[in-house]
Amino acid sequence: MEKIIDLFNDNTMRVEEIRSFGEISPPDFWYCQEENEFVYIVDGNARLTLFNGKEITLSKGDNYYIEKFVKHRVSFTSNDCIWLCVFTKGD
Repeated sequence: MEKIIDLFNDNTMRVEEIRSFGEISPPDFWYCQEENEFVYIVDGNARLTLFNGKEITLSKGDNYYIEKFVKHRVSFTSNDCIWLCVFTKGD
């Protein structure tokens, strides 16, 4: 089961540490968030799939920026994946 730790949260930004243990998004589920999201892989590996079919493979030290309203899903995480996620409401 994924563990989410809220590190910071105010009106403009929130920061989460997410520990994944092999979890993926449910079939046919797509995130479509009202916030921009910057993801950084602290440890392990992950793969994001965008609605347009593009796949982004991330390993320890990699990062990726997801603009708000871009449909995406988590299609892979290793058993030791730690994400640092920064969500912003600005443009």
